[in-house]
Amino acid sequence: MKKLSLYTLIGLLFCNFGLANSIFLECKFLSSNNSVWGEAPPSDIDSFQYYLLTADKKTLYVKGNREKTKGECALGNCETISKYDDYPKLSLKKETSERLYFGRDWYDGRNLFDDHTINKTNLELVVLNNLVSIAPGMYDNKDEIVEESQRIYQCKKINKFPF
Repeated sequence: MKKLSLYTLIGLLFCNFGLANSIFLECKFLSSNNSVWGEAPPSDIDSFQYYLLTADKKTLYVKGNREKTKGECALGNCETISKYDDYPKLSLKKETSERLYFGRDWYDGRNLFDDHTINKTNLELVVLNNLVSIAPGMYDNKDEIVEESQRIYQCKKINKFPF
């Protein structure tokens, strides 16, 4: 019985099935626009999103975010890192020869969507969602405004996350 336990323990130590061939992605923010504010102006911050793509390429996890001030930092730490432990998984909705389409749709008082599309050849990521709503009266609007936004990132494979 002791040998069986030892063999099981050794097997578990050397077999990491969960992350065996998973792909870690660091995606640098390039541009964005949305239905309310239009195209976003250039920023003085470099922003990165971190994703985990499972080995079977059927699930995408949003793992965190890192922002760093461009240029020299004169007053201490000019970098923030946020880890997302509770971000829901994004399931593969469709695959073509060029792209992987991940996303989730649900109803919470209105129809919501959160879609992430990865170009297989150049690893460009496009995120399209409608998760933000502006309550009536906030900007002289009579009715609720649902903001649809699109963000574009350029991704690269990395060996591990910075958190």
